[in-house]
Amino acid sequence: MALLIGLHIYLNFILIPPDQLFNENPIYQDDYCGHFYRALIAKKMLWEEGAVWGYDPHFMAGYPVGTVTDADNKSTGLVVWAFSFLGEGRAFKFYVFIIYLALPIFIYLTARNFDLTNPEAAIASTLALFFWYFCDWVDSLPMWGGFSFALMSYLSLYSFSLFYKYLQTGKLGDFVIFSLVSAWTVWTHVFVLFCLILPVGFTYLLSIKERKRKFHLFMFIWVVWIGLTNSPWVLPLWKFLHYKIPTKEFFPSMGLGHIYSKPVANIMLPFAWGGVVLWALEKKHIKAFSLLFVCLFLTVVTAYGSQLPVFHDLEPLRFFLPLAFFASIPAARGIGFVVRFLQQGVLNLAKSMGLLRKLGQWPFKIIFLLLVLLVLSVQMLKIAVWEPGEDCLFRELTAKGEHLEATLPPEAWQIIEWIRKNTSREGRILIEDSSEESGHKYFGTQMPALLPWYTRRQFIGGPVPDVYILHHFAEFTGGVLFKKDLGLYTPSLLRDYFDTYNIRWIIAWSNKAKKSFIEYPYYTTVSETIGDFSLYEVNRRPTFFLKGGGKIKADYNQISVTEASAGEVVLKFHWLSTLKTKPPLKIERYRVLDDPVGFIKVYNGEVRNFVIYNTY
Repeated sequence: MALLIGLHIYLNFILIPPDQLFNENPIYQDDYCGHFYRALIAKKMLWEEGAVWGYDPHFMAGYPVGTVTDADNKSTGLVVWAFSFLGEGRAFKFYVFIIYLALPIFIYLTARNFDLTNPEAAIASTLALFFWYFCDWVDSLPMWGGFSFALMSYLSLYSFSLFYKYLQTGKLGDFVIFSLVSAWTVWTHVFVLFCLILPVGFTYLLSIKERKRKFHLFMFIWVVWIGLTNSPWVLPLWKFLHYKIPTKEFFPSMGLGHIYSKPVANIMLPFAWGGVVLWALEKKHIKAFSLLFVCLFLTVVTAYGSQLPVFHDLEPLRFFLPLAFFASIPAARGIGFVVRFLQQGVLNLAKSMGLLRKLGQWPFKIIFLLLVLLVLSVQMLKIAVWEPGEDCLFRELTAKGEHLEATLPPEAWQIIEWIRKNTSREGRILIEDSSEESGHKYFGTQMPALLPWYTRRQFIGGPVPDVYILHHFAEFTGGVLFKKDLGLYTPSLLRDYFDTYNIRWIIAWSNKAKKSFIEYPYYTTVSETIGDFSLYEVNRRPTFFLKGGGKIKADYNQISVTEASAGEVVLKFHWLSTLKTKPPLKIERYRVLDDPVGFIKVYNGEVRNFVIYNTY
């Protein structure tokens, strides 16, 4: 296991090289940009409001950040807030690095909590790491930014093992440790509902008749504790859940055969069922049936989730990761049983042979260990060398030499500098998003997510191409603007949308967008070209008032209005039910074009100066 952890540390330093780990920047690759931006917002909201969500006017003409769109990553904001003295970028990267590094340690500790022997715990860690490095889709998690889901997957298992330990001992100390760890686990990802809360609930029901009143009281306290400690993100999620729209299908389920065809899994899962049977024969029913329930549930979701209500919208194949981690525990028990059986057979054979009996047992243990290592090595080589079509994290790190970047190229900083010098806060910038399908035009990153932080400007488009909230009607991705292909826009219709959303500048990369905007030479003028990007100025007078007039200054959680025209004004910002005004004025939603959310209407009468702010 020491050799294995040494290899794991080495591979993690390939994943995040020291020069990238210790510089002051965050990880820019793919979803990491979006996660870092939301962590920065959470840090700001914690300092100013004591909350982890708020109203963000910098994207989508205003939306509730930290609620529906990022319920999967709340712990990162807390870490960046707590360790910001290191620099936000370093705090973010250290947290990501530690998450990946700690994986085998937590699997090992989990196995020990389930009463596995030291060698069996080492086997469990080995299986988990083999799955992590050699399953052909898991590479997308660290490479694309799925660190919070990875943390939730193994931390849910560890928390569940702490609950099992408390069931066995009944000690207050074990209950306190379980409560603390599980509370943090729930902060890591919303899918913890299926990977921790559901298993704990099933195990509680499984053992309910055998427990005394004190145990039930403690479980009630645990439920209240989890609810209270996670209410800062659960309550706003619930409040704004009606804004959720269907999720684009990533990682669809591919059937039971797909699961069992995967390297490591085709070894791990059969042994897992064997381990469950062994526990059942040993009358360790709680351990056997609780882990059986979890593994069966996750197997069904992973294999057939795309055809099931609720789960079809949750990228069901991703549940293969927690399934593998949970299955590693009974699988280690099953493998341990087989190893001891074979080892004992070899040793008995040695004892029956006079010459070999004099050599003792250790040579045969060493030979057996070498044979096991040989089998595992062949499995690694099979994936890494003999099956070149089967991609995996191990090959990406070693053969391809890929790693996470915490450095933006010069062209990215040129775009940022152009925004700072050539735009103002009087209008919005229409920025064309780019996903993996369009080749990650922003240098392999989702750089638009960080532009408000670097420039203090407002954008239509971003923070990432796929945001599953109604407000993301205000988007621009791959030549599609406000959910319509650019080719469908007439000059007058384009002007209507640009005026409605106060678009004053454009950043575009696609040929479709460039071809469309060049057709309006007197309205959209190319200001500069940086690499594949054309940067335009829109020839219109900017204003954030759809009705009325005045001056506006918008920032997180507030919109300051001065010199407002009398009567009523309509602001070009999305409505939110938690918005109020100082002094108190009547405020309501105003429908505009085909926007599903609507803008903010204020009946200000003779009041010229007021502030719209977010309430909690």
